[in-house]
Amino acid sequence: MRTRIYDHSYNASTLAATLRRHDFKSAPKPDWDTFRQAISAEAAISANTIFHGKNPLVKFHLKKKPAFRVGSLSDDLVVRKLAQNIKRITTLHSPARGRLVKNVRHFLDEGVPYRIYRLDVRQFYESFSLIELRSSISSLAKLSPLSKQHADSLLDYHSSLGGTGLPRGMALSAVLADLMMQDFDSKVCSGASVYFYGRYVDDIVIVTNTSETKEDYLLLLAGLLPSGLKLNHKKTTVCTVAEKCKVEKSALKAAVPRFLVDYLGYQFSVYDPTTPGTSEKSPHRVVRTEIAPTKIKKLKRRIVRIFVDFEKTADAQLLIDRIKFLTSNFSVIDKNTAKKKLAGVYFGYPALSPDSKSLSELDHFLRNAVLSNKGRLFKKWPAIATAALTRKVLAQSFKKGFSDKRFVYFSPVRIGEIQECWRYE
Repeated sequence: MRTRIYDHSYNASTLAATLRRHDFKSAPKPDWDTFRQAISAEAAISANTIFHGKNPLVKFHLKKKPAFRVGSLSDDLVVRKLAQNIKRITTLHSPARGRLVKNVRHFLDEGVPYRIYRLDVRQFYESFSLIELRSSISSLAKLSPLSKQHADSLLDYHSSLGGTGLPRGMALSAVLADLMMQDFDSKVCSGASVYFYGRYVDDIVIVTNTSETKEDYLLLLAGLLPSGLKLNHKKTTVCTVAEKCKVEKSALKAAVPRFLVDYLGYQFSVYDPTTPGTSEKSPHRVVRTEIAPTKIKKLKRRIVRIFVDFEKTADAQLLIDRIKFLTSNFSVIDKNTAKKKLAGVYFGYPALSPDSKSLSELDHFLRNAVLSNKGRLFKKWPAIATAALTRKVLAQSFKKGFSDKRFVYFSPVRIGEIQECWRYE
């Protein structure tokens, strides 16, 4: 069987291949072929004129930070093709969040001495050196001159809008960031003391055998980062377990965690075992996973915003749909891959401990919202809600949504309405 050769060129056919299902939402179904042909032809012109000599980027704010997107679909197809071309000639791949979480948990339950570093890079996308970015792109021998022109022009246009480093919010930026971090990833992975290394964008976790000196190692890591990048020391956590794991005979002592560390939306807590594992000489530690406190606060804020909006609109169905959205699971189309992905309380946190305290905490908060009559907001509930609506709210549960994998189905339009009250948090 002949292997199909990947086409790096920017023509109507290769650009049409980057179209995704959601791109057709504005086109009448009978005219999809006409739309595909027209937009890919327009994209081919954009590619060969370097975006018509005009800035294709639009600046906006995402979570109070400047972010950027491509203004037109035809220009966006060119940027998608550029990202594909770069990924095709490199060994870049972003590890899945779920796999990283699983690996971290595996290493934390080992009974050997270890040290875990939880690191964060300050202003990750914005801090890359423009000179080094251009140099790294230029050094890609297999990348076509036209692709290099596209990359250079995008960096120029981004700078002209006041941006620094890489434009936050664009899928291409994630590809270029991985390109820039390749050397760092490789050198940290190959460290003599390193058991495990994982990076998810700018969230880094390293597990070592404790043979290194913590202070010196942090300095080494800072020195290995690409030019312009700095560690965010406020979000740096270093935890050490200096001795081998032993079975703890005191249940009271075993109830106190060795340490807590947050990573990728989870909080990991590590305990000494109270019963031996397969071998008395090599027991494993006990690792609990909960939703990270920052994520719990975020969910509570969303619950509050739901009730604030209900006080204004009195839209009972929207209130219930919003609570179901938070406490259940649903499917959405990933704009970057055009594939359906599962999200929600279970699929967002599948590695939670079965008896998760964080889910119970969220259920308690939701229950208090309609029953406690405390607080300026919640004490208004009896006057603005019916008993039937209260019962419907109490029927929703984070714990049941997780354990039963409860699913809800909403149209894209309805999801937009649901998310409206926390869109700009």
